[in-house]
Amino acid sequence: MKKFKLGLVGKTLKHSLSPTIHEFFAKSTNLSVSYELFEFEQKTDLLAWLATCGLDGFNVTIPYKETLLPELDELSETAKNCGSVNTVLLKNGKTFGENTDVFGVAKTFENIKIPKQVLLFGAGGSAKAVIFALENKVEKVFVFNRTLENALKLREQFGKIIELVLERDLENCVKNCDLIVNSTPLGMFPNIEKTPFIFRTSLAGKTVFDLVYNPQKTLFLESAECSGAKILNGLPMLIFQASKSFEIWTGKKVAETKNLQVLPEGFK
Repeated sequence: MKKFKLGLVGKTLKHSLSPTIHEFFAKSTNLSVSYELFEFEQKTDLLAWLATCGLDGFNVTIPYKETLLPELDELSETAKNCGSVNTVLLKNGKTFGENTDVFGVAKTFENIKIPKQVLLFGAGGSAKAVIFALENKVEKVFVFNRTLENALKLREQFGKIIELVLERDLENCVKNCDLIVNSTPLGMFPNIEKTPFIFRTSLAGKTVFDLVYNPQKTLFLESAECSGAKILNGLPMLIFQASKSFEIWTGKKVAETKNLQVLPEGFK
């Protein structure tokens, strides 16, 4: 039986549940799979490793989702149009890039009524996946990002659907948007005391989604829940995108699940 050698590439990965999730997928499909974590401080180190890594495929996370894109031999239309990559297949000496985050976002929102206006915190690779998944369903995505330059790049890429928001206008924007999304890593373990925003007004009837999954309830989500919002964390998205990546690498489709049975005992 072939053993699929897989992994996750990023800068800080100790919090990742990806090895646990792919181990679960391997057992459910009766495949032999190894899934390792590969941390790189610099892109140059990553590229040197890529040339000789010997893997069948790997996931990509912060901060390489955008910077790795031009280094790959081929890209899917989704990865090209989205402008970021989170899944790489290595086959016949070539690298093929895909963005399964878009699939993960779309599946997460499948049973949610998407409003015409969305507020999005962040402007990185994950933000692009959110926008790409929603752009045919919404009229406007209001983007707030601490680094204005990155937000401007989003507007250049996606056009008039994007409207930049200044910090002084955030409270008003929150009132006008029924879906609010955090695509930044703020609040992710171990820096759980951080948040892109604290909600101070009623969020009754609104949905707040945080792509962070560890902890399952970030300060951002706690604040939203206390203000009356329906909240979603990033765990279902993580599992959905992982299932699509697994299928790309192995050719095996895993049973659809966002079930917490993939989680290690005691995870909170």
